[in-house]
Amino acid sequence: MKKTTINRADKKYRILLTNLLISSTNSSNRNAIQSDFKNSMSKFLKEKGYFTRIDRTGNIMDFMIWTSQTIKMYKVKIQDSVLEVPVVLIDSVLSYGWEGFATFDHFYPGGWSAPDTLYCVTKDYDFNSEKFLVSYLTHETQHLYDSKTYSGYPRWMAEYRAKLAELSVSDSTTYNLLGAFIKGNKDDRKLTHPYAEYMLVKGLSKDIFNTNFVTEINKWKNVPIAKINGTAKRLLKENSRTLKFKTHSL
Repeated sequence: MKKTTINRADKKYRILLTNLLISSTNSSNRNAIQSDFKNSMSKFLKEKGYFTRIDRTGNIMDFMIWTSQTIKMYKVKIQDSVLEVPVVLIDSVLSYGWEGFATFDHFYPGGWSAPDTLYCVTKDYDFNSEKFLVSYLTHETQHLYDSKTYSGYPRWMAEYRAKLAELSVSDSTTYNLLGAFIKGNKDDRKLTHPYAEYMLVKGLSKDIFNTNFVTEINKWKNVPIAKINGTAKRLLKENSRTLKFKTHSL
């Protein structure tokens, strides 16, 4: 895939997988399968008893598959609203996607948002921890809220907003989150998460320290958690005022 463009790689492997799907289903409707490849593949596997995620992780088309799931409703506070969100709790994972394959299942998507639902790989979380309640549930619900409410914002801004949402409600993990954001930041718009972290650290630094960029975590540890919470919440609200509302929003 490194030897060609993403679009050319997508086209090449879509044809190969379409051929495989046609041979497996005895279908002759090639055009229908190719034009709606993800749903065709998901439908075929669901008939065999498998649940799937066929979407992008980063720039690469991903494929996750599992055999067991349950749905639980959670109430999540996002800005000044409380949303009731369905979360699909995933068990018995067979494939953790390309990222899992490349790292022997050490790294992979532990959760993601769909238009109306969140998905969570249960083995990765203590459901009473901030890792779940903040870094997963609040983060992903912010994505869901934003996709329903606003339009036209770049991917890095979606991550910027979700990371601010985490910091606006975090407590025991606040300084660890900041440390991770400082470590991962990069001033490059093409890198969605690193650039979001760059903008977040830059914005918080300017507001709290009145300087462009503070990367020394010990300085941040001298700032009360409540102040970090409040500043993150205010930056999130300020950013919201720059976004365009969809015609039909939450």
